[in-house]
Amino acid sequence: MRPFTTSSMKITFTSTACGLLLLAMVSSGCVRFSIYLPDSAFEAVKPEEKPAEPKSPARDLTNAMTEELKLEPGQQGRIHEILYATLQKARAARTLYADNPMAMNTALRHINADSERQLRQALSLAQYQQYMVGRQRIQARMQAKAAPAPTAPITQ
Repeated sequence: MRPFTTSSMKITFTSTACGLLLLAMVSSGCVRFSIYLPDSAFEAVKPEEKPAEPKSPARDLTNAMTEELKLEPGQQGRIHEILYATLQKARAARTLYADNPMAMNTALRHINADSERQLRQALSLAQYQQYMVGRQRIQARMQAKAAPAPTAPITQ
């Protein structure tokens, strides 16, 4: 048997210590020595998408009126405010007068009259006249958007 020297013991101890350290790093998932990389590491970074404009009946009606009446940006904002407030008031009236249909209809008529008065003030005379003429066309367009698309019958 060969006697151990201090230099051979240092080498054996050092290589064993390095081996244990390497094993500990690999098993603990150290990023530097990790063999596994997730698929996301190879994907291109996607730019952040802007959140979509929230859909609401007031926004949809404002967009339809903008197309129909060629509203300017300032008018568009004011029209949206009027329509949104009208929608909120109508919802509140429906809740408040749920068990009294006559009172609900009276409240809704007052809300609609107030909304029409505000629209008349926000629109130019020509735009308001065009709105009065095309109101049913705008309402039909809104109802077509709101209606679900017909589905084809399932055949086997």
